[in-house]
Amino acid sequence: MRSPWTNESKAEAVATLRRFLYQGRLELPRHPELASQLVSLEQRPLPSGWLRIAAPPGQHDDYATALIALAGHLALALGSWGGGGSYGAATA
Repeated sequence: MRSPWTNESKAEAVATLRRFLYQGRLELPRHPELASQLVSLEQRPLPSGWLRIAAPPGQHDDYATALIALAGHLALALGSWGGGGSYGAATA
C-alpha cells in the first residue's frame, strides 16, 4: 500500500520535478494547458511549515499534479528521491 498524497510528499515531488527539469532528465511535452497550470501553481506556507501547492481559486491543476506525481514516482523507481519523506513507501 502506498502512503497518501500529502502536502509533504507533493512538495518533495515538486522539488524532484524541478531537479529533473534543470538536469535535463525530464522534458516537458508541448502541452499549453500543462505549461499554463505549472506556471500558475501557488505555494503557500502552512502552520506545519510545509507548503500547500495548488492552483489559484477557480483554476485547475490536474495536468500539473499528474506530472508532479509522475516525477515523484520516477524518483522512487530510480532511487533518487531527494527528500526524507515516505511517499510511496510500503506500509504494514
